[in-house]
Amino acid sequence: MEIASTLDVMTRLFAVLLLCAASVSAQTDPLTYQTPPPELAALVDAPRTPSVSLSPDRQMMAFFAQSGVPDIASLAQPELGLGGIRVNPATNGPSRANGSVGLAFRATQSTGDPVDVTGLPANPEIRNARWSPDGSHVAFTLDFADRVELWVANVASGEARPWLDVAINDAAPGSPFEWTPDSRSVVARTIPRGRSAMPTQATIPTGPVIREASGEAAAARTYQDLLQNPHDEALFDHFMTSQLVVASLNGDVMTFDTPAVITDASPSPDG
Repeated sequence: MEIASTLDVMTRLFAVLLLCAASVSAQTDPLTYQTPPPELAALVDAPRTPSVSLSPDRQMMAFFAQSGVPDIASLAQPELGLGGIRVNPATNGPSRANGSVGLAFRATQSTGDPVDVTGLPANPEIRNARWSPDGSHVAFTLDFADRVELWVANVASGEARPWLDVAINDAAPGSPFEWTPDSRSVVARTIPRGRSAMPTQATIPTGPVIREASGEAAAARTYQDLLQNPHDEALFDHFMTSQLVVASLNGDVMTFDTPAVITDASPSPDG
Protein backbone atom coordinates (compact mmCIF):
# COMPACT_ATOMS: atom_id res chain seq x y z
CA MET A 1 0.00 0.00 0.00
CA GLU A 2 2.83 2.41 0.83
CA ILE A 3 4.53 1.66 -2.50
CA ALA A 4 1.28 2.20 -4.43
CA SER A 5 0.63 5.44 -2.55
CA THR A 6 4.14 6.68 -3.30
CA LEU A 7 3.76 5.88 -7.01
CA ASP A 8 0.42 7.69 -7.07
CA VAL A 9 1.94 10.79 -5.49
CA MET A 10 4.86 10.74 -7.92
CA THR A 11 2.51 10.36 -10.90
CA ARG A 12 0.43 13.31 -9.80
CA LEU A 13 3.55 15.39 -9.14
CA PHE A 14 4.86 14.54 -12.61
CA ALA A 15 1.52 15.59 -14.16
CA VAL A 16 1.63 18.89 -12.29
CA LEU A 17 5.18 19.51 -13.52
CA LEU A 18 4.09 18.85 -17.12
CA LEU A 19 1.20 21.30 -16.76
CA CYS A 20 3.54 23.95 -15.33
CA ALA A 21 6.02 23.41 -18.14
CA ALA A 22 3.25 23.72 -20.74
CA SER A 23 1.97 26.90 -19.09
CA VAL A 24 5.46 28.46 -19.07
CA SER A 25 6.00 27.43 -22.70
CA ALA A 26 2.68 29.00 -23.70
CA GLN A 27 3.63 32.23 -21.96
CA THR A 28 7.10 32.45 -23.52
CA ASP A 29 6.15 31.57 -27.10
CA PRO A 30 6.45 34.69 -29.29
CA LEU A 31 3.21 36.30 -30.34
CA THR A 32 2.41 36.37 -34.06
CA TYR A 33 -0.03 38.41 -36.11
CA GLN A 34 -3.50 36.90 -36.06
CA THR A 35 -5.64 36.66 -39.18
CA PRO A 36 -9.40 37.34 -39.23
CA PRO A 37 -11.96 34.90 -40.63
CA PRO A 38 -11.55 34.26 -44.40
CA GLU A 39 -14.66 36.24 -45.26
CA LEU A 40 -13.34 39.37 -43.52
CA ALA A 41 -9.81 38.89 -44.89
CA ALA A 42 -11.18 38.66 -48.44
CA LEU A 43 -13.06 41.91 -47.92
CA VAL A 44 -9.99 43.77 -46.61
CA ASP A 45 -7.59 42.31 -49.19
CA ALA A 46 -9.92 42.83 -52.16
CA PRO A 47 -8.12 44.75 -54.95
CA ARG A 48 -9.14 48.33 -55.47
CA THR A 49 -10.52 49.76 -58.69
CA PRO A 50 -7.68 50.21 -61.22
CA SER A 51 -6.51 53.74 -61.91
CA VAL A 52 -6.71 54.85 -65.55
CA SER A 53 -4.44 57.15 -67.54
CA LEU A 54 -5.15 58.41 -71.07
CA SER A 55 -2.41 58.70 -73.68
CA PRO A 56 -1.57 62.24 -74.90
CA ASP A 57 -3.51 61.62 -78.14
CA ARG A 58 -6.47 60.12 -76.21
CA GLN A 59 -6.30 56.95 -78.32
CA MET A 60 -5.11 54.53 -75.62
CA MET A 61 -5.76 53.91 -71.95
CA ALA A 62 -3.36 52.50 -69.38
CA PHE A 63 -4.88 50.56 -66.48
CA PHE A 64 -2.85 50.34 -63.27
CA ALA A 65 -4.00 47.56 -60.96
CA GLN A 66 -4.10 48.53 -57.29
CA SER A 67 -3.58 46.23 -54.31
CA GLY A 68 -5.85 46.20 -51.29
CA VAL A 69 -3.72 47.12 -48.29
CA PRO A 70 0.08 47.12 -47.88
CA ASP A 71 1.55 44.00 -46.32
CA ILE A 72 3.68 43.82 -43.17
CA ALA A 73 6.88 43.51 -45.21
CA SER A 74 6.21 46.89 -46.85
CA LEU A 75 5.40 48.61 -43.57
CA ALA A 76 8.51 47.14 -41.91
CA GLN A 77 10.93 48.70 -44.41
CA PRO A 78 13.61 51.00 -42.90
CA GLU A 79 13.07 54.74 -43.03
CA LEU A 80 15.27 57.81 -42.72
CA GLY A 81 13.96 61.35 -42.28
CA LEU A 82 16.32 63.76 -44.07
CA GLY A 83 15.48 67.39 -44.61
CA GLY A 84 11.75 66.76 -44.69
CA ILE A 85 12.11 63.77 -47.05
CA ARG A 86 11.39 60.19 -45.97
CA VAL A 87 13.89 57.82 -47.61
CA ASN A 88 14.10 54.03 -47.70
CA PRO A 89 17.86 53.44 -47.39
CA ALA A 90 17.56 49.91 -48.83
CA THR A 91 16.19 51.12 -52.20
CA ASN A 92 17.25 54.80 -52.30
CA GLY A 93 13.59 55.55 -52.93
CA PRO A 94 10.69 56.93 -50.94
CA SER A 95 9.62 55.08 -47.83
CA ARG A 96 6.11 53.69 -47.43
CA ALA A 97 5.60 53.92 -51.22
CA ASN A 98 2.57 51.93 -52.37
CA GLY A 99 2.74 51.33 -56.10
CA SER A 100 0.56 49.58 -58.65
CA VAL A 101 0.73 45.80 -59.04
CA GLY A 102 -0.12 45.46 -62.72
CA LEU A 103 -0.30 47.33 -66.03
CA ALA A 104 -2.63 46.82 -69.01
CA PHE A 105 -3.52 48.73 -72.20
CA ARG A 106 -6.73 49.14 -74.15
CA ALA A 107 -7.78 51.37 -77.03
CA THR A 108 -10.30 54.02 -76.00
CA GLN A 109 -12.71 52.91 -78.73
CA SER A 110 -12.48 49.23 -77.79
CA THR A 111 -15.10 47.47 -75.69
CA GLY A 112 -12.91 44.47 -74.89
CA ASP A 113 -10.93 43.78 -71.75
CA PRO A 114 -7.58 45.51 -71.23
CA VAL A 115 -4.57 43.47 -72.38
CA ASP A 116 -2.01 42.84 -69.63
CA VAL A 117 1.55 43.96 -70.26
CA THR A 118 4.01 41.07 -70.52
CA GLY A 119 7.61 40.87 -69.34
CA LEU A 120 7.03 42.24 -65.84
CA PRO A 121 8.50 40.38 -62.85
CA ALA A 122 6.26 38.57 -60.40
CA ASN A 123 4.50 40.84 -57.91
CA PRO A 124 5.65 44.13 -59.50
CA GLU A 125 5.49 47.45 -57.68
CA ILE A 126 5.01 50.08 -60.38
CA ARG A 127 5.44 53.79 -59.70
CA ASN A 128 6.21 57.04 -61.55
CA ALA A 129 4.47 55.93 -64.76
CA ARG A 130 4.66 58.50 -67.58
CA TRP A 131 3.45 58.45 -71.19
CA SER A 132 5.87 59.44 -73.90
CA PRO A 133 4.68 62.62 -75.71
CA ASP A 134 3.67 60.60 -78.80
CA GLY A 135 1.85 57.95 -76.73
CA SER A 136 3.90 55.05 -78.07
CA HIS A 137 5.56 54.07 -74.77
CA VAL A 138 5.01 54.25 -71.03
CA ALA A 139 8.08 54.55 -68.81
CA PHE A 140 7.88 53.66 -65.13
CA THR A 141 9.94 52.57 -62.15
CA LEU A 142 9.86 49.17 -60.49
CA ASP A 143 10.73 48.77 -56.82
CA PHE A 144 12.89 45.81 -55.82
CA ALA A 145 14.21 44.87 -52.38
CA ASP A 146 17.51 46.71 -52.87
CA ARG A 147 17.00 49.16 -55.75
CA VAL A 148 14.64 51.07 -58.02
CA GLU A 149 14.82 50.26 -61.74
CA LEU A 150 13.64 52.17 -64.82
CA TRP A 151 11.44 50.14 -67.20
CA VAL A 152 9.54 50.94 -70.40
CA ALA A 153 6.49 49.33 -72.00
CA ASN A 154 5.76 49.39 -75.73
CA VAL A 155 2.08 50.23 -76.14
CA ALA A 156 1.71 48.54 -79.55
CA SER A 157 3.27 45.21 -78.53
CA GLY A 158 2.31 45.29 -74.86
CA GLU A 159 5.81 44.20 -73.84
CA ALA A 160 7.83 45.68 -70.98
CA ARG A 161 11.60 45.59 -70.49
CA PRO A 162 14.28 47.14 -68.29
CA TRP A 163 15.64 50.37 -69.73
CA LEU A 164 18.83 51.03 -67.76
CA ASP A 165 21.42 48.73 -66.21
CA VAL A 166 21.97 51.14 -63.31
CA ALA A 167 19.62 51.83 -60.41
CA ILE A 168 17.44 54.94 -60.30
CA ASN A 169 17.79 57.56 -57.57
CA ASP A 170 14.20 58.10 -56.47
CA ALA A 171 14.86 59.68 -53.08
CA ALA A 172 13.82 63.24 -53.96
CA PRO A 173 10.11 64.05 -54.38
CA GLY A 174 8.67 63.99 -57.88
CA SER A 175 9.44 61.78 -60.85
CA PRO A 176 13.08 60.68 -61.19
CA PHE A 177 12.93 60.96 -64.99
CA GLU A 178 11.41 63.10 -67.75
CA TRP A 179 10.72 62.29 -71.41
CA THR A 180 12.43 64.34 -74.10
CA PRO A 181 10.08 66.07 -76.57
CA ASP A 182 10.93 63.61 -79.39
CA SER A 183 9.67 60.62 -77.31
CA ARG A 184 12.95 58.78 -77.94
CA SER A 185 14.82 59.39 -74.68
CA VAL A 186 14.47 60.25 -71.01
CA VAL A 187 16.55 62.39 -68.68
CA ALA A 188 16.96 60.32 -65.52
CA ARG A 189 18.57 60.56 -62.09
CA THR A 190 20.63 57.44 -61.36
CA ILE A 191 22.77 56.11 -58.51
CA PRO A 192 26.42 57.03 -59.25
CA ARG A 193 28.45 53.97 -60.17
CA GLY A 194 30.90 52.99 -57.47
CA ARG A 195 29.13 55.01 -54.81
CA SER A 196 30.60 54.51 -51.34
CA ALA A 197 28.70 52.85 -48.53
CA MET A 198 26.16 54.75 -46.45
CA PRO A 199 27.88 57.01 -43.91
CA THR A 200 27.93 55.66 -40.37
CA GLN A 201 27.68 57.77 -37.26
CA ALA A 202 30.65 57.84 -34.93
CA THR A 203 29.95 56.23 -31.57
CA ILE A 204 32.09 58.84 -29.82
CA PRO A 205 31.21 62.47 -30.67
CA THR A 206 34.07 64.72 -31.77
CA GLY A 207 32.52 67.80 -30.20
CA PRO A 208 29.41 69.23 -28.56
CA VAL A 209 26.10 69.88 -30.27
CA ILE A 210 25.64 73.66 -30.52
CA ARG A 211 22.32 75.32 -31.32
CA GLU A 212 21.77 79.04 -31.55
CA ALA A 213 18.60 81.05 -31.10
CA SER A 214 18.57 84.74 -31.92
CA GLY A 215 16.09 87.42 -32.86
CA GLU A 216 12.55 87.99 -31.72
CA ALA A 217 10.07 85.24 -31.01
CA ALA A 218 7.62 84.68 -33.85
CA ALA A 219 5.09 82.06 -34.88
CA ALA A 220 6.65 79.62 -37.33
CA ARG A 221 5.57 76.45 -39.04
CA THR A 222 7.00 73.23 -37.60
CA TYR A 223 8.96 71.13 -40.08
CA GLN A 224 9.65 67.43 -39.59
CA ASP A 225 12.92 65.59 -40.07
CA LEU A 226 15.20 68.61 -40.21
CA LEU A 227 18.93 67.94 -40.50
CA GLN A 228 20.27 67.98 -36.95
CA ASN A 229 24.01 67.34 -37.23
CA PRO A 230 26.87 66.67 -39.68
CA HIS A 231 25.91 63.00 -39.86
CA ASP A 232 22.43 63.93 -41.12
CA GLU A 233 24.05 66.22 -43.68
CA ALA A 234 26.31 63.40 -44.86
CA LEU A 235 23.31 61.06 -45.18
CA PHE A 236 21.37 63.69 -47.14
CA ASP A 237 24.24 64.17 -49.60
CA HIS A 238 24.68 60.40 -49.91
CA PHE A 239 21.08 59.62 -50.84
CA MET A 240 20.34 62.77 -52.88
CA THR A 241 23.48 62.76 -55.03
CA SER A 242 22.59 61.57 -58.54
CA GLN A 243 24.35 60.86 -61.80
CA LEU A 244 22.28 62.50 -64.52
CA VAL A 245 21.95 60.51 -67.75
CA VAL A 246 20.06 60.75 -71.03
CA ALA A 247 18.92 57.26 -72.02
CA SER A 248 17.62 56.50 -75.51
CA LEU A 249 15.16 53.76 -76.45
CA ASN A 250 17.79 52.25 -78.75
CA GLY A 251 20.16 51.67 -75.82
CA ASP A 252 22.41 54.72 -76.10
CA VAL A 253 23.21 56.40 -72.78
CA MET A 254 24.85 59.80 -72.38
CA THR A 255 26.25 60.47 -68.91
CA PHE A 256 26.83 63.94 -67.50
CA ASP A 257 30.26 64.59 -66.06
CA THR A 258 29.90 65.05 -62.31
CA PRO A 259 27.35 63.60 -59.85
CA ALA A 260 25.57 66.24 -57.79
CA VAL A 261 22.64 66.76 -55.44
CA ILE A 262 19.88 67.07 -58.05
CA THR A 263 16.23 67.18 -57.06
CA ASP A 264 14.75 67.82 -60.52
CA ALA A 265 15.88 67.83 -64.15
CA SER A 266 13.80 68.44 -67.27
CA PRO A 267 14.67 69.03 -70.95
CA SER A 268 13.76 72.25 -72.73
CA PRO A 269 10.77 72.22 -75.13
CA ASP A 270 13.06 71.93 -78.16
CA GLY A 271 15.06 69.09 -76.62
